[in-house]
Amino acid sequence: MTPQLTLQPTINDLAATPPGLSQAVVPFLGGPFTLVVNGQNLQGGVVSVDAVGVGTGFVAAFPTELSADITTDILSSPGARGVSVTKPGSLISNIVNLNVVRHGDVNSNGSVTIADALVTALTVGGIVKPPLPMSIGDVNLNASANIGDALEIALLAGRMKADWDVPQVSSVSPAPAMRGNTLTITGTGFAATPSDNLVFFTVPNNGAVRVIPTAGTVTTLTVMVPNDALSGPMQVYRRDVPLGGREFPLIVAGTTISLALTRVNPYFQVQVGATVTLEGMGFDATPGNNTVLFKSATGTIAAVVTAASTTSLTVTVPPGAVCGPVTVVTPSLQTSNQRMVTISGTSCGVQLADIWGAGSSGDTLVLEGAGFDVVNPGNNGVRFASSAGGTVTAPVLAAGGTQLHVRVPDTAIEGNVTVTVGSTTSNAVLYRTPPRMTPSSVAVVISGPEALGSYQVTIGFNKNIVTVNPANVKGGTGAGFTGNPTTVNVDNNMGVVTINHFQVGNSPTGLFTVANITFTPVAVGTTNLSLFGISLTDTSGGNLPNRLSLSSPTVTVLRVP
Repeated sequence: MTPQLTLQPTINDLAATPPGLSQAVVPFLGGPFTLVVNGQNLQGGVVSVDAVGVGTGFVAAFPTELSADITTDILSSPGARGVSVTKPGSLISNIVNLNVVRHGDVNSNGSVTIADALVTALTVGGIVKPPLPMSIGDVNLNASANIGDALEIALLAGRMKADWDVPQVSSVSPAPAMRGNTLTITGTGFAATPSDNLVFFTVPNNGAVRVIPTAGTVTTLTVMVPNDALSGPMQVYRRDVPLGGREFPLIVAGTTISLALTRVNPYFQVQVGATVTLEGMGFDATPGNNTVLFKSATGTIAAVVTAASTTSLTVTVPPGAVCGPVTVVTPSLQTSNQRMVTISGTSCGVQLADIWGAGSSGDTLVLEGAGFDVVNPGNNGVRFASSAGGTVTAPVLAAGGTQLHVRVPDTAIEGNVTVTVGSTTSNAVLYRTPPRMTPSSVAVVISGPEALGSYQVTIGFNKNIVTVNPANVKGGTGAGFTGNPTTVNVDNNMGVVTINHFQVGNSPTGLFTVANITFTPVAVGTTNLSLFGISLTDTSGGNLPNRLSLSSPTVTVLRVP
């Protein structure tokens, strides 16, 4: 053994130059990152986190610096994590703490107060070391950690600001969005690394899918629109800083536009008689045809709508309005989801109005309501229905006056969600589990000028990801092909399904579907879908060129029951 390997490793103090750790704080359940350890005699050592040695590092090539990949599972609860370096021969360094904190808890004491604003100001000024990582210091999400972030914390801690800044979409191009095509999203608060963002799309069956952008900056993201995307709320989620973004009303070409209320602006400490703007989709363009209801002491009270479009309503806050949810009712008697508005001079009890978007176990969700504990985020007890029976507590990642960012528990199932602050428990809102796959089904598509009389196709898939039940192969939209296919032969051992169908008495031409397949999920992952053995005939039995395709070339399983 070389002499250097027998020397006792030591980690520098956090106030030293360079500091012992490249960062002293990290977000609770934040994204993975690389931790740099600085000290002496580190060559040949590996990094451990906590005494049990959780987390392995890279063998040090230099005596003064060592790096380790820190994964999200190490950040699974708030508090201090002891970082040490171990070398052969049971040589263990001193321990330096890495603090796992909720959003805004910069000084790692479990609460969000003006003291956190002071620590932020001192750290960005270089007085306190080590520097704040962007995942902690950039609370206003403007891609830099500076004195403005200290102001943000001070305003929220002093209740001069309702909620934390979150990713926000301002526009998309093209508009409307096109299924299967690229979409450019413009907004604020995005992560600089594209893979640190997830874009949420609405899909069938009250579902949602989160897509990783293919490119991006802090103000723009490029993403592929899912083949089964629907018009509805869209969001951007941050993975490095576990935060959910505001909803944006996305219109997808060729899909039904349902009523949705995505935002009320302003919504915090609004005066009676003030003008507010409701944003969303599915509104009536005639002002008087929309009924906007505010909460009152005895129920609800209608506001006067002074201007309207299909995506925006301008209303006057009515006398008698109190802190609580706002909804929109259209002439067809559709009632929108709720959005929270706090009214100046009225009290806000603990309550829930809505859940932004949808998510599976391990995803970040935003609960909207009021009466939350902003100073001590851990005092907000959020509970989901559990597959084990009863309820399960969800980790609270960030707390604002009307928004709680939480992680969906591993055992969460569809059911009621509540929040308890002190001895008061809110009303319940419904959590729906998103679909298990995207797209939820795959269509067999025909395109051509000749009338189709029959087709046969074999579709290959990865049997380790999905299988096919013949009962889940249905007809399409083309005349004569709306019923179930004539034959469906499935070989799940080989990962193939063969479908054929013939019809008489109809002359379907142009673009239409002849079958829809709903796969059965086996394991999380993505399978490519392949086509072979294609045969098309016209209504006289003559052969046609191949004009058959699938609505999606892949199927992704997001979760397995």
